[in-house]
Amino acid sequence: MAVPYSDLGLSPNMQTLHYGSAEFEGMTAQIGEDGNVYIFGMREHYVRYRNGAIKQGIEYVTYEVFNDAVIKAVQQNARFMPKNGRMYIRQHSADIGPQMRVGNSRISGFFIEVTPIGSVGSYFGAREMDETGNLSMKVMGVPDNKVRSAEGQGLVKGVGNYSHTPPVIRAVTGMNLAQEGKKPLKPDGVLYLDRMVEGLDPESEEFRNARVCETNASNTIFIQNLSDGKYRLVVPTLEHGDILPGNTRMLILDKARELGWEIDERDITIGELMDGKFDSAMNCGTAAMISPFDAIHFLHIKERTLQEEESGSDVPKMVAESRGTFIKIRSQEAVNSEPTPKPVEIILEKLLAVKAGASGEKDKKRYLTQVPGLIARA
Repeated sequence: MAVPYSDLGLSPNMQTLHYGSAEFEGMTAQIGEDGNVYIFGMREHYVRYRNGAIKQGIEYVTYEVFNDAVIKAVQQNARFMPKNGRMYIRQHSADIGPQMRVGNSRISGFFIEVTPIGSVGSYFGAREMDETGNLSMKVMGVPDNKVRSAEGQGLVKGVGNYSHTPPVIRAVTGMNLAQEGKKPLKPDGVLYLDRMVEGLDPESEEFRNARVCETNASNTIFIQNLSDGKYRLVVPTLEHGDILPGNTRMLILDKARELGWEIDERDITIGELMDGKFDSAMNCGTAAMISPFDAIHFLHIKERTLQEEESGSDVPKMVAESRGTFIKIRSQEAVNSEPTPKPVEIILEKLLAVKAGASGEKDKKRYLTQVPGLIARA
């Protein structure tokens, strides 16, 4: 039964509150260059939603129901879509049946929410210039004692894969990384590894062999510059099952292949970053689409102990402390001369064209769903 947006009246005994049997997806709709409204990746998002439901034992709706529900939500809220922005679509489902034991109640809810968001450019953020005339680097904090998802569990957007990331994000993005003679850097986000490397010597093989996975909410891609304006995208492989198969990631690889660029999907180790194997890097996801970064900094996440809490200590519940290992992917000179790396600009232009329905009928048919009955306001 479909009902309008409202507060939910559900049992505190429902399965998802006890055992986390819930998942979510995120899509975008936007006004195309022809004035029509398009949704990107309907089929791909449904497949991932269905796979996640099966993995967690949640009853799932058919593709026809999923498709119709998303389209209706966009139609009914189109007036809130910014002309130069987008509409974010959040589909989520959960086992909502009351049952005080591990299992599945076989009563599931499927919900859709939408909200207006800004343009892709609004997610890049301005680079500040310090007193020496250098542009600020974009840095990802890498916790040495936290992982986002275990092997085999990261292929779907189960809520349990993300529930522990918000306090880590707050701790990491809230710190300032001291730089000798320069303005402190503030990390832009969190990049996770496949394992904990707490206490390991950065020069040890065990540390260097740690595998790069993804951020708290986006995939990561590294870039090598080749000759004649060509590039190689080196992408963490999905074969371990601890990285989400992102649909923006898929689109980037599709467009890179069309450009004749090389694609290398494989394990990427911290040792390779330390050895300067890559020329630039970017994160990619639904909302930001693409966001380049220039360096990583290893951190340790410290949680306040019960003794500190009981003693009245003002230590925050969770803080990030620098481990002192700072790895540059791009030099300061490269950042100054080219704030957004050229290959990132090229790929972003391709992605924007696809989502605006401006890259041809073949791409429209492959990637987009047109929302009927909507034409942009003049």
